[in-house]
Amino acid sequence: LRRLTNLGVTLLVNNTDPNINENMICDYFGLYEDTVKIISNAGAHMYKNAVSPTNCCSAPAAFRGAPSTFITIMNCASRIKKSNFIISFMYVLSAIIGIVAFIYSTLSGAADMPSAMILIAYETIVTAITILLYLIKKP
Repeated sequence: LRRLTNLGVTLLVNNTDPNINENMICDYFGLYEDTVKIISNAGAHMYKNAVSPTNCCSAPAAFRGAPSTFITIMNCASRIKKSNFIISFMYVLSAIIGIVAFIYSTLSGAADMPSAMILIAYETIVTAITILLYLIKKP
């Protein structure tokens, strides 16, 4: 359960006991907060009406007969999450460096503001570095 929630999966629980809440379930199973949601009575009723119970059902998008396929899918999801983290980190880092460089050039007494060509060159270099890091850690 912890591995699933680390990948961004939210667990939905149909609970009939009003004394149990989401934080209690997270504490009991050792999960992070906001990884478990309790379905409301109306939501549980709509789900029961929309889905008919079956003993066995096919889920070919997630599982095709071998446990190794499921493990491969989970591994790819984990790598995509890491790649997205790298891109987000590089975006924030480049924005911070750009802001610091702009403030420094403004407050250092330079008569001219950074030209448009310097800003375009900076953004091009940062974008190239981000794309290279993404391609190195590509899922």
